[in-house]
Amino acid sequence: MCWRACLTKCSFFVLTSLVSSNLSSQDLVLLDFKSNQPLVHASVYNVGNGKIDYSDTKGEVFLTEASASHDFLVTMVGYHELLITADQRKKQEDKTFYLIQRTVKIPDAVVSVFGRLESLSEVPSQIDVIGLEKLKFLNPQTSADAIQASGKVLVQKTQQGGGSPVIRGFEANKILLVVDGVRMNNAIYRSGHIQNSITVDVNILQQAEVIFGPGSVMYGSDALGGVIHYRTKKPELSASGDQEVKVNLAGRLGSVNQEQLLHVDLEVAEGKVASLTSFSRAEFGDLRMGSRRSHGDSVWGLVPEYVAVDGFQDLIIENSNDELQRRTGYTQIDFLQKFRYDPLDSLSLIANFQYSTSTHIQRFDRLNDYRNGRLRWAEWSYGPQERLLASLAMKFTEKNALFDEFNANIAYQSVEESRHKRLVYDPIRNSQIENVKILSTNLDFMRRWRSKTQLNYGAEWVTNDVTSVAQDRNLETLEVTDAATRYPDGGSTMSTIAVYASAKHHFNARWNLQFGSRLTRANLESNYRESVFYDLSFNQVRLNNMALTGSAGLIWKPDSTWQINAIFASAYRIPNVDDFGKVRENGGFVIVPTNELGPEKVYSAELNASKLAFDDHVQISAGGFHSWYRNAIVARSAQLDGQDSLFIEGAIAKVEKNANTNQAVVYGGFLELKWAITKDLSGSATFNYTYGQDLTEGIPLAHIPPIFGRIGAEYIREKFRGEFFINYNGKKGIDRYAPGGADKIEEALASGTPSWYTFNMSTSYYISKTLEAQFGVDNILDEHYIAFSSGVSAPGRNIYLGLRARF
Repeated sequence: MCWRACLTKCSFFVLTSLVSSNLSSQDLVLLDFKSNQPLVHASVYNVGNGKIDYSDTKGEVFLTEASASHDFLVTMVGYHELLITADQRKKQEDKTFYLIQRTVKIPDAVVSVFGRLESLSEVPSQIDVIGLEKLKFLNPQTSADAIQASGKVLVQKTQQGGGSPVIRGFEANKILLVVDGVRMNNAIYRSGHIQNSITVDVNILQQAEVIFGPGSVMYGSDALGGVIHYRTKKPELSASGDQEVKVNLAGRLGSVNQEQLLHVDLEVAEGKVASLTSFSRAEFGDLRMGSRRSHGDSVWGLVPEYVAVDGFQDLIIENSNDELQRRTGYTQIDFLQKFRYDPLDSLSLIANFQYSTSTHIQRFDRLNDYRNGRLRWAEWSYGPQERLLASLAMKFTEKNALFDEFNANIAYQSVEESRHKRLVYDPIRNSQIENVKILSTNLDFMRRWRSKTQLNYGAEWVTNDVTSVAQDRNLETLEVTDAATRYPDGGSTMSTIAVYASAKHHFNARWNLQFGSRLTRANLESNYRESVFYDLSFNQVRLNNMALTGSAGLIWKPDSTWQINAIFASAYRIPNVDDFGKVRENGGFVIVPTNELGPEKVYSAELNASKLAFDDHVQISAGGFHSWYRNAIVARSAQLDGQDSLFIEGAIAKVEKNANTNQAVVYGGFLELKWAITKDLSGSATFNYTYGQDLTEGIPLAHIPPIFGRIGAEYIREKFRGEFFINYNGKKGIDRYAPGGADKIEEALASGTPSWYTFNMSTSYYISKTLEAQFGVDNILDEHYIAFSSGVSAPGRNIYLGLRARF
């Protein structure tokens, strides 16, 4: 009898557990009311027990420990809140519910961190997302131009084939570039202007994300001012399981630089396998500046003459059109191939191959240099800039004791950069070629604990191998001789390993606390061969560094119309080969290697708020930040083996070493307005202010932009879409320029950089379901200006035509 009673009790317990499990596995499906498309990463708050779940890529939600008597509050950026009562769930047999978009148009509300999706409303940092539809409509020439189109980031250009974003007063190696979860910053990213953004094909982007402020906890070194994450499209599986083929074609012609763009991408999907192939070729001619000179200077930026190279002979030619910036044209080719394989519903693999190359890109700010009344350079170009990326990304979503979601990304990159320069009437061309090979691995785990708390943890390993060669070629005799390399001629390596963890806790549907930390260890080594160009008393330099960073953020949603974010965060930048290993002479000073550098650090506090008003017809966002910049790396007078001078390349130069000496402060704020005027007409405006001061030297900090922003009005009706917008910059007074060449003071007027604004328009029209025509005019008034810190005049009036087709 005893065993029968035990068996009965056990059977009853198992049956009860199964029934309970079945009741707790109640699914919801969340869709957009208009498009009927699934909503990804919508937040579902259990009012009864305080637990939170999220919708997946299909809009489906698995409700944790749901009770038949509980109500659920569904929230998502850009949508009205939806309260689903217990009675509604019982009546709705298919468990499908619809969210209605708010009147104010809010961009894509999902950002990606190492392949893991995060809702924009649950990230305390200021983030701007430029989505696919906006990218297609604005139709920018490069990925750098796409970032500038947001009206929240200033982009500097020293040549037409350039684009160096500035975020909160930080630029180049002090902001982090990421593509598809792989960091682009490498061991030779310099503190001056860089142009690596344009090597990401803007025509295959899914979206671009700009994360403002310190981002080192999740992204690691270099994210002092922020992070720019370029996400390219990924192959989509066939919904039916049958073979599907999609083709996208795009072409564009522009008048200001004779632009000719051709893009094609092909997507093939069948069953659990999909492929995406993309090819783009963009050709740009010489860039014409604007003719209207509201700044009042009649000659600023004009090009009266230029150097033409005819065989072995240099000719100084009078420019027939001094508004045409000769020799600024270039051509770029981009290729992408992705393969996707989902062997299981819980497992997805994506192989990603990208290749970008260009012709020589002449550095215009050097070609217009004069010395002793004569043009100085016959050639000064960045050689074909090549970027190759091969990566394998894995996403695994089967829950277990260690994680609910696991993302891994293994990547290999090869980057080649070169500089080629030759003085006028000099037959010797100097070439410096750098090649960097990068291996990296990212492991990211996500675990939801007790539903209210989400834990993310992971590790990253990155190694850089740098090879640097140089030569002088006599164009008359074709004789080739060795020359001094830009970086150590014996090769350099840089390796970092990091671990991080962050947690997110929902006190309830209104309060959200996040905090995290990251620890990084770096090892660097540079080797020097015996050289005839300079005499060092050592043949190797090593540097070991460690950095610890952290952040804490609080999100408060007083009601469905308010969101207030507060965040305190720190960030770091590990010194790289460009900082500690190079031997470089410039202007009578020579930088020599050092093994005494530590990480640069930023500590930042910010407060942001967003408010929906007037029945959701107006959204106002505003915020301010204050950053303390510590241990900034700057060149300082030094000695080498007790000597303050070094004989290099036939001359004596004063010795300098980089050192962590300067302290600085950067603060500022932003204001953004979105206004749904009617159901077809909307308006927007942005305003950005930044101030920076070097406290150690008592001088203005470099890379600090003037006031800038964007004002626009957009009209959408049936097949037509049009936008009229104004880009504007305030004046940058000469007294706020940093000494030295960082701000390119030589390209400014005596009073600084004048304020400027441009009127612009973009339109598109769907001729049919598969064909879209685009027409636009940039800089309608043909205004002449040179953007702050740039070395080339901005484009004048540009009339462009575009055509997109999809099959």
